[in-house]
Amino acid sequence: MLRSLAQGHTNQEAADHLAVSVKTIETHRRRLCDKLGLKSRAQLFRFAVEVGLLEGDVARPGDE
Repeated sequence: MLRSLAQGHTNQEAADHLAVSVKTIETHRRRLCDKLGLKSRAQLFRFAVEVGLLEGDVARPGDE
């Protein structure tokens, strides 16, 4: 879930990819931010980069 959001996918896209509801994605994101003391999606992205979650990702056609 975090990787998908950090890659720039919307909550809906992440939910579709993981076959869960948008509400589930929102709940997981909120709980993760609460546990990490983060206040924004940008801070969550920064965290994902710092822990190496996006290493090796290659841009896909159509992603900008």
